[in-house]
Amino acid sequence: MTDSSSAASKDETCPSGFDIHTKIDFLADLPLYYDEKPYYLHASDSAGDYLDQIKITNVRWDTQPVVVHSMRDNTDISLENNGFAYVRSESKYLPYAGMGLETVQDYRRESEDLLRSMFDAELVRCYDFKVRANWSLMSSDSR
Repeated sequence: MTDSSSAASKDETCPSGFDIHTKIDFLADLPLYYDEKPYYLHASDSAGDYLDQIKITNVRWDTQPVVVHSMRDNTDISLENNGFAYVRSESKYLPYAGMGLETVQDYRRESEDLLRSMFDAELVRCYDFKVRANWSLMSSDSR
C-alpha cells in the first residue's frame, strides 16, 4: 500500500476532529491472483544482461480515494478491542533527533515503567523505539 496524501481538510497537522482526503494504492483484485500470488522480484546483480528477459512483477495497483479520520479523541479504542491504545503521559525525557545515549536509556526506562504499571507486569523491555513528531511544531527551542 502506498500513500499519496493531499492536504488535510482544514490544517496540514490534522489535529483531532479533522479529516484528510487522500488516495491509497491498493493491490488490484485481479483473477490472476487466485492462481498466482502477487510478487516482486528483486533481481541480484548477477541477472545483469538478462534482466530485460525476466518478468520482475505481476503486481497491479488500484488507486482509491479514502478519508483518514483522526482517532485521537475516540474513547472507544482499547488495547483489548483494537490491538492498540492511546496513552497520555508526561515525559521527563522527550525524544528528539540527535539525543545522546544517556537520554535514550532514560526515555526507555521511563517507557518501561509506564507499561509495567499499565499492565501490572513483572518484566517490560523496550528494545527499540522511533522518534515521531510533528516537525512543524518541533524546534530546537521546544526541547
